[in-house]
Amino acid sequence: MEGFIAQVRLVLPVLGFDIAREPVTVTLTRTVHSEHPAMIFRINSVGVDARMSPIADEYIVHKGSTARANAKAAWNGYQGLRDRLKSEGKLVVNPKDQSLLVFTEDVPFSSLSAAAAVVLDRQAAGPNEWKLDGTKTSYAEWQQAQLQ
Repeated sequence: MEGFIAQVRLVLPVLGFDIAREPVTVTLTRTVHSEHPAMIFRINSVGVDARMSPIADEYIVHKGSTARANAKAAWNGYQGLRDRLKSEGKLVVNPKDQSLLVFTEDVPFSSLSAAAAVVLDRQAAGPNEWKLDGTKTSYAEWQQAQLQ
């Protein structure tokens, strides 16, 4: 039975289900990552400025990143996740600009699209939305280049 459970824990994340995976808690600090700086990707459009680093099979949106407060999107499948982050105090109204929310701590996401959808308050193709910091290279393009 333990072998079966191990196989299930291996296969489910590949299929896009993270229910059997233990959550990873990662704190981004300059001192911890000074030897091995994390890659930083950004969404810097529609008034938001969000930074994200892929670490340990998760996508960490950095503390201080901003998100749209209310895009009035027709449908956002991640609205429940946004609401949970707000109720937990991890995503609060930006006191300097009421049209934005700000991340009060580093927040891990299981997918790029979930992170992008929460930031943009709309459906989003995360691999195309997140750009390598300082470039126009999308995460998908960067990842493809790593494979070659």
